Amino acid sequence: MSACKATLPDQLAAFELFDRCSRRELATISGLYTELGLRADRPVCRQGELGRQFFVVRDGTFEVDRDGETIAVLKAGDWFGEIALTLRCARVATVTSSTPASLLVFSPREFMSLRGTCPEVAAAIDAAMKDRLEWIRAMSLSPARSGTTEFGGSEPGRCPRKTAVEARLQR
Repeated sequence: MSACKATLPDQLAAFELFDRCSRRELATISGLYTELGLRADRPVCRQGELGRQFFVVRDGTFEVDRDGETIAVLKAGDWFGEIALTLRCARVATVTSSTPASLLVFSPREFMSLRGTCPEVAAAIDAAMKDRLEWIRAMSLSPARSGTTEFGGSEPGRCPRKTAVEARLQR
């Protein structure tokens, strides 16, 4: 008896981000990304750099650091990169592989196609982005971070203030 290998759409459907997509949408999405394999301790993106990709963790784990402090650990099915890509601002955190891992990498054009292919994916990305930006804003305004402004600073390339973020999310 031979083992059946799951198809790309079936593999995507296992991730929460894609679990509400139709078979047709999953088939389209499976042709949008490039897969990237990484060894442990490899930075994927760095805080302050311009964002040019959206990432979905296929396997492995990743640490998310902001201002030198670990703020999250990502695992299979989690995603990142939507803030810088959507708002065209600097990355708000550094993401580094903790273990050997692989990512689904979407270019800006592929990211826009992804958002247009499945409305549920776009809604999930927007909701997560809003939550993440609210958390960043709260951290930036906390007494421990009194030397920074909203979203960690006002230098060129930093994320805009909350009102502009909310306006873009409501489009």
